[in-house]
Amino acid sequence: MKSDFVNSSLWKAIKKNAHLILVLGVVILIFSEHNLENEFHRLPQGPHAWRQADCLSFANRFYHDNNSIFEPAVMNLGEPGTGKVAGEFPILNYTAAQIWKITGVEEGYYRIMNFSIFLLGLFFLADLVKKLTSNFLAGPAMGLLLACSPIIIYYGFNFLADVPALGLQLITLWAGWHYFKFRKRKHLVIFLIVGLLVGLIKASGMMAFLAVLGAFFFSNLSTVKWNVKNWLKPMWLYIGLLTVIAIQASWYIYADAYSRAEPLHEAEFFLVGLLPIWEMDAEWINRNIDTAITLWGKHYYNIWVLYVSAFLLVMNFIFIKRVPLFWRYVQSFVLLGVIAFFILFFQPLAHHDYYLLNCYILFPVTWITSLLILKSFGVYEKPAVWTGAIALTIFAMGNIEYAKEQYNSRYMFWRNAKYRDQFSRLEGLEPILREKGIKRTDPFIVPNDMSIQISLYYLNQLGYQGFQIKKDPENMRYWIEKGAQYAVAMSEEEVKSDYFVPFTKDTVLVKNNVYIVELIDKNEL
Repeated sequence: MKSDFVNSSLWKAIKKNAHLILVLGVVILIFSEHNLENEFHRLPQGPHAWRQADCLSFANRFYHDNNSIFEPAVMNLGEPGTGKVAGEFPILNYTAAQIWKITGVEEGYYRIMNFSIFLLGLFFLADLVKKLTSNFLAGPAMGLLLACSPIIIYYGFNFLADVPALGLQLITLWAGWHYFKFRKRKHLVIFLIVGLLVGLIKASGMMAFLAVLGAFFFSNLSTVKWNVKNWLKPMWLYIGLLTVIAIQASWYIYADAYSRAEPLHEAEFFLVGLLPIWEMDAEWINRNIDTAITLWGKHYYNIWVLYVSAFLLVMNFIFIKRVPLFWRYVQSFVLLGVIAFFILFFQPLAHHDYYLLNCYILFPVTWITSLLILKSFGVYEKPAVWTGAIALTIFAMGNIEYAKEQYNSRYMFWRNAKYRDQFSRLEGLEPILREKGIKRTDPFIVPNDMSIQISLYYLNQLGYQGFQIKKDPENMRYWIEKGAQYAVAMSEEEVKSDYFVPFTKDTVLVKNNVYIVELIDKNEL
């Protein structure tokens, strides 16, 4: 006789939502294993602190300047002295700025916002896998294994848009499959809105959206008679798709015109456009591959995850006829999307590991397809799927410590030397500058920081950096004529150099071996 609890509505709710409860456990495990609460106050540092500071810089300008979302700007003022530049739609930067208006400026809230979008994607992934396989364990295990990539954790609890875009791709898969299966308008609306958003914040995040569209149309080609009536049925899909394309195209056209109106720097602040492999020679290609493996190889994934996933991918195509038509096309189109991405953006991959993050959609799609193959074995369906789910869980659990070790290494040794040696000395100086009457809008020069705006963000100052400043008297003169009022030297030797001394009016602050000097007026040059 069953107990009252087993028959209770609570137990039924637990059974129904066991997969989502397990994902919640995965989230808690991720936070506890990586001690992410310790990262809450961390300023940009570690690999690609440049890009972290860029994202924060946009949010900083939205927060302080109260610009509309259509007027993005960065803290490096550039040639025109405005800092105005646009690329991807800055909704994450803008939202972070609005949160700061409630909480005060705290980088941790930006981190939580970004990571929450990815974690939301894991819930949708688990729900999708549960509905596809009738197994409550496989989805959470898949989410945990996905989060065992060191770069997903590192960039996820960070300021870049790449991992939030990956989370939105997972939601796109969920909504796209639901619309394909049930033809409900609410699923179509979610699919189109999320697809629109992911394409605006990260163009490479459109892989899942385009793969689902390809699966939808090619599945129809395979199963529906060719006549006007059948092909006009999903009219709202066509209208929505055209709307998504129009809005995305409009933004990128606007962003290009906005940035060209007042170009910040002749060398461009950000990598834009295609950077294809066909412009590279064999030596450059080999150097890119060697550099990427040397710098980031262990951070993409445990090598065994890559080996097993590659094996599963091959097996998926060997047993492709066992895969439902929709997922057959999704697997194929996502793989084609990843290959196309490598061809079109191969040049920056040596030094920009985060470029690959939206290609990681290939992993869950491959794992889902493999489970669907296991499910196809008739009377053995249930034990086969459970075997796959348990194996996936054990594999994921075995990779937790590896991910933690590689994640921690990103803040150690040479990978974070620039922070230890230079940027850490700038922390805490902003309140002193304000006490001395220096306003945030008084332009600074930081010649010894070759990034675009890391030091400027640490000091909360607008100005110019070593990215565009050469360490010579003529160049210093040029930026003073542009309006620079103060300069930062990172050593006594630098403050006594020939590009500092002739232009120094007074030493304002000396702390942590950082020298902040007031520059002579441009009329005194």
